[in-house]
Amino acid sequence: MKREPFLTLVTRIVLAEHRYEYKETEKFAKSIKKIQRLDQVGFLRIKKIIDRLLDNPKLSDGSLHGDKKGQFKKYVGERGYRLIYTWCEECKRLNFQKKNDCSTYCDLFPQNTIIFMDVFHKQDFRKLGY
Repeated sequence: MKREPFLTLVTRIVLAEHRYEYKETEKFAKSIKKIQRLDQVGFLRIKKIIDRLLDNPKLSDGSLHGDKKGQFKKYVGERGYRLIYTWCEECKRLNFQKKNDCSTYCDLFPQNTIIFMDVFHKQDFRKLGY
């Protein structure tokens, strides 16, 4: 299977059956590997939040604004991490495919797909432009 440059089609984090499909960007994959290596407790909390979002993506803590419009944020407990994701059903409904850089892959994914764009510590969010 050919690997697309924007998305990795890996489902190594999510093990249970869910209502929505899991996809991740290269950026997310690198960040989550680093967190897994450096902060096991934080990684487990992130995994729990991802599992909850894959059952119900409406559990976001809000949507992003500006050039990140169409993406959602979810805070991860006491560890201070923030998940950034987009939900294909909502993205297609609001026509944000170009803003989320997924317009070329949009037709490949079903409506029930959640794409995790980034995860970072909230102390770093100003540097990242969120």
